[in-house]
This record gives sequence, structure tokens and C-alpha cells, in this order.
Amino acid sequence: MTTVRRSSTDRSGRVFRDRREAGRGLADLLGGYRGRENVLVLGLARGGIPVAWEVAAALGVPLDAFI
Repeated sequence: MTTVRRSSTDRSGRVFRDRREAGRGLADLLGGYRGRENVLVLGLARGGIPVAWEVAAALGVPLDAFI
């Protein structure tokens, strides 16, 4: 079971179960970028890659990592 920390909240104060759920929530907010050719999701190391993966998958855009 993943421990939920206070930092895993969105602006409404909702707590996410994990980074993947947070990524899906972020993708919902960024839906206007779905399928655009000039969009790239950049995931940051140390926890950002799972979030970025969900965003890129939901938007149908490429993913890269910044390490």
C-alpha cells in the first residue's frame, strides 16, 4: 500500500492515491493539448516519470525524460 502524503493534492485539496492517478487528473486539465503535433510531455526524474507517462498516454503525445 502506498502512503499518501500531503503534497499529493490538487488545488481542490483532493488527495491522489498515487502518481498515476495524479497524472490522469492532470491530463484531464490539459485535454486541450490532446493529439497536437507540437506537444511533448517532459517527465522529471525522482517521481515525475509515472505522472508524465499518464499525461502523455491520455493526450496521445510523445514522452521524454529529463534526468
